[in-house]
Amino acid sequence: MLLEKLPTTQPIRILVGGPCRKEPALFRRHLDTVARQILPPNVTLTPAYVDDNTNPETSAMLREFCEERKGFHLDARQQGPEGLYTDSGVTHAWDGTAMRRVAQHKNALIQLALTERYDGLWLVDADLLFHDRTLWSLWYSDGPIVCGVFWTQWQNIPNCPSLPQVWLRHPYELGGRGMEPEEFLRHLHDRERVRVWGQGACTLYRRDALVKGLTFDLLPDLPTQGMWQGEDRHLCTRAERLYIPMFGDAWPDIFHVYHPHQLDDGIKWLESGANLDTEGPVRLGHLVSCVLESLEPIPHADGSWAQIPAQHVRGVLGRLPLALDLEDAILTMQRGEQRIVPVRYPRWAPGPFRNGQRLIQVTLVDYKPFNPPVNT
Repeated sequence: MLLEKLPTTQPIRILVGGPCRKEPALFRRHLDTVARQILPPNVTLTPAYVDDNTNPETSAMLREFCEERKGFHLDARQQGPEGLYTDSGVTHAWDGTAMRRVAQHKNALIQLALTERYDGLWLVDADLLFHDRTLWSLWYSDGPIVCGVFWTQWQNIPNCPSLPQVWLRHPYELGGRGMEPEEFLRHLHDRERVRVWGQGACTLYRRDALVKGLTFDLLPDLPTQGMWQGEDRHLCTRAERLYIPMFGDAWPDIFHVYHPHQLDDGIKWLESGANLDTEGPVRLGHLVSCVLESLEPIPHADGSWAQIPAQHVRGVLGRLPLALDLEDAILTMQRGEQRIVPVRYPRWAPGPFRNGQRLIQVTLVDYKPFNPPVNT
């Protein structure tokens, strides 16, 4: 039996934005990278930012950006208690009131996405600079909640390691759920798609996740001290209780301007073209991101049939354990192309496909030189 997937021609509408309180020089660069996003087929992107700025120049820039793109400019200046935010020069700190204010802003964007019937909400922090295919990768990662992974030196001190903004156990544990921290970090460094239990700051929420009741409100049975004050931890716990899986997508490069002095490095990264597409065809030695789907079910010994879930494959082409038919097909494909490939498997091949031929649908999501993620 052939289970063909027909490409959709329906428009897909995604809302992008988040709370904003940044200086103009940084926010201008952030908006530039949002505007340059290369979108998946049939996808449109509409800005929706919550204006919580104290700098009138940033507010004017944001209003103009949203108006030009027929988006949403939500003015939250001087609304409610602000709370305390401090930048010691070493790290940042927010008190509970400030975090709850941010939570209210994010809740407003969730409600806007639901009311206006958007297909997804891409919540982004305003101090992030994006590769041109960041949303492209998040969309093709195909999960109800997918977070683009970035790396940050959380303290401005010598030899401070860069760590991801995704985690496995709250409030910020990089080990657990059957993985040691070293293994978890290795998967992220290798650009893999990894199941996570904590995330934030660059997350695509599909509508089917939002309608289940996701909010950033505090859960009454969780701690509210220290890092537990963070609104992302309460949303992530709520998602887990609603049985909504979350994934960290380590493929796109995302530059986090966490400390003011890092803006110069972020601008150099943008101007170097490192955030732009690799030119030319895919080659052996490129890092590739693809999705493999078996279009035929496999038989069980009891006579029943089962469909194998789609596999998200990332790695260096030529080193990945791919059948030669798949590797040859990928070498002739373009980004975003989907192709059905007859694959011959020898009798000594591992798994259920041995000694036979199967139809595999291949989607080449992206490819690029094999380099470590930025900010690491």
